[in-house]
Amino acid sequence: KYHRFSHKNEIAFPGYYGVNFTRQGILAELTATERVGMHRYTFIKKKLPHILIDVSSSLGKGRTTEGAVQISSGTQEITGAIRTFGSFASRYGGQKIYFVARFDKTFQTYNIIAGKDSLIGSNQAEGNKLIVDLGFEKGAEDLKVELKLAISYISVENARENLEAEVGNSGFEQVFSKARNAWEEKLSCIKIKGATEPQKTIFYTALYHSYQMPTLYTDVNGEYLGFDKKVHLAKGFRYYTDLS
Repeated sequence: KYHRFSHKNEIAFPGYYGVNFTRQGILAELTATERVGMHRYTFIKKKLPHILIDVSSSLGKGRTTEGAVQISSGTQEITGAIRTFGSFASRYGGQKIYFVARFDKTFQTYNIIAGKDSLIGSNQAEGNKLIVDLGFEKGAEDLKVELKLAISYISVENARENLEAEVGNSGFEQVFSKARNAWEEKLSCIKIKGATEPQKTIFYTALYHSYQMPTLYTDVNGEYLGFDKKVHLAKGFRYYTDLS
């Protein structure tokens, strides 16, 4: 089930995004490192906690193929890959993205939805449309679930290495603090005087946007996928893509 949200219940600034689903009693918060997304979901005590991971989700008019997921309840991890065809990647046969998703709470139930089929109890599946449904135990207190989600364009192993290197055992607050400080350092490189508050908002919003592209394309070990579809090693530099 997907929930509607209201912009009135959003909080967003560089390094953090949060939205409160007041009707459902769920607070969703996001922060990130360069290669890892950090999620935190707070469920009020009366609600049965469920998290859906739509592996085949794609922005805009994009499409996906060659999806695969594996669930490991012992390590509280979900791994997999999907090939995406967006406005740019479609010209080059799509882009394969590998991921590792690690939870800090044990999921009590899991279910994979492959197309129109519900594979209850199955811990792996392949297909063009994949959704993972995870159920968590409802307790007497509000439940907070943290999710670390690392990606790589090379392999699941590289995605896991990215996760360990950039987040490791850190919790949401630690990752959020580093993200906020990193953005503060970037945005404070230019200081303006004599501007009104609206003018400052316009200026620093534009400065923030200027840092959103290009996109870092190397893993922490320096590997990246070239336009020749071969893996290369960046020595002494970081490889970027999405040059705006």
